[in-house]
Amino acid sequence: MMPKITDDRGITITEFIITLAIIAILAAMVALSTDNIRKARVSSVTRELLADLQQARVDAKTQGSSAAVARMRGAGVRFVDTSSYAVFKFNDCNENAEYEIDTCAGSKPEEADVQIKTVPSSIELMRSRDSDGLLMAPANVLADDVRIFDRFGLPRTYDWKPDTDYILVIRHQRVAFWKCIIIATNTLREGTWDDSTKTCTEQ
Repeated sequence: MMPKITDDRGITITEFIITLAIIAILAAMVALSTDNIRKARVSSVTRELLADLQQARVDAKTQGSSAAVARMRGAGVRFVDTSSYAVFKFNDCNENAEYEIDTCAGSKPEEADVQIKTVPSSIELMRSRDSDGLLMAPANVLADDVRIFDRFGLPRTYDWKPDTDYILVIRHQRVAFWKCIIIATNTLREGTWDDSTKTCTEQ
């Protein structure tokens, strides 16, 4: 009877290196795929926010007062925090051309047809401070976080002053890929945010 021959050598250095290389390649592919998914989410949220702003601008120019919005003066967006915002029709209850939070019936805000939008938990909405471009978290502050389009589609602050180049930044918490939207006098523009220079480069 022939003795059974076994190979107890284990794996060689070459085989070990090849295995590590394969693992590294697979890990890189997974990381790249994950980053691409995160970037796609940032782009998706940016497109949706831009579409909401464009719709508010169109509504302000084309829609008038109705039973639901008795004194419509425009339409706008209120940024509640880093993960949500409200799209609304500006119902100027006391007819003073100023957005207020407690003048409508029942001490309610001058809003009608309100739609609350929420972004994925991994995405943050920020705004660029005028003085130095520093990113600030929205906090439902009238002076900073409410923008309204008037009948001509021009952006205004809550107290109805003309507004120019209000910049929103959309970023992912885990990838250095940031988008931005510029609310300018006559247009809404999408771009890429460079946090080193605090600038939004239009695409």
